[in-house]
Amino acid sequence: MSWFELKIVVATGFREAVTNFVWENGAEGVTEMEELGQVLSYFPEEKMSAVTAALNVYAAELAQIFPGQKTFSFTSEKMQRTDWADAWKKYCFPQPLGRTFYLQPTWSDQPIPPGRTPILMDPGMAFGTGLHASTQMCVQLLEEELEKTSARSIRFLDLGTGSGILAIVAYKLGIRRIWAADVDADALTVAKENFERNGCEGIELVHGSLDVCPGPFDLLVANILLATHVDLMASYRTAVKRRGTLILSGLLGVQKEAIKESLDRAEFQPSRLYESGEWMACSVRAQGGAA
Repeated sequence: MSWFELKIVVATGFREAVTNFVWENGAEGVTEMEELGQVLSYFPEEKMSAVTAALNVYAAELAQIFPGQKTFSFTSEKMQRTDWADAWKKYCFPQPLGRTFYLQPTWSDQPIPPGRTPILMDPGMAFGTGLHASTQMCVQLLEEELEKTSARSIRFLDLGTGSGILAIVAYKLGIRRIWAADVDADALTVAKENFERNGCEGIELVHGSLDVCPGPFDLLVANILLATHVDLMASYRTAVKRRGTLILSGLLGVQKEAIKESLDRAEFQPSRLYESGEWMACSVRAQGGAA
């Protein structure tokens, strides 16, 4: 699969709006470089024609709303596989992850803080550096969920695993029946390497989406975008055991009512909600679903 980097130069006051726009138009990864006034976003080649057209329309609309003001401009560049793998190294750095973990890129020799469990990570050709608020909130929700549950008995699915961070967190929290699924074969290769370097044995890799995953699951985590969550909602209902837990992230705060309506229709009962900046994640209980 070929990828493009969109480099968007954004005027002060428009960064959040432009960031939201590229996410909503199918970006597979976004990095905000506030100090440079830039937003970097990444798209597969087949989405580039549509997203560049949408950005041009959006720029024209903003120009009408804010006449005489600079809003944003953008350029695109096709990325070679080696460039793609190296690009993420600029944005993946050591950091705390949740209450108990510490994300440690494989190229860093920074000491692990006392009391933190290291997760060794190389994003490679996959998305998921652990930096994004949506990932951070998933980790916090997983930690809270597993404080009161016998982890070893859980069947767990990380849907859209990317570089495998959430599956590794689940393993480190004691779960041993883990499936990690992604539609991108490159991501599964990277995830497998990260599982090995973190000593996570027995995680099952699944190439595809929810329809090929061997449910039902006690706990399902999906860190993807609203449109995909809505499309999968009926499948979530049958993939999560009755009284099981579904954790959804990759949501914008402005989408709260939309995701709530979709969850209500699927008979999921809200449990916890986290918000970080413009991003949101939630955990819900399945009232229906498989027995």
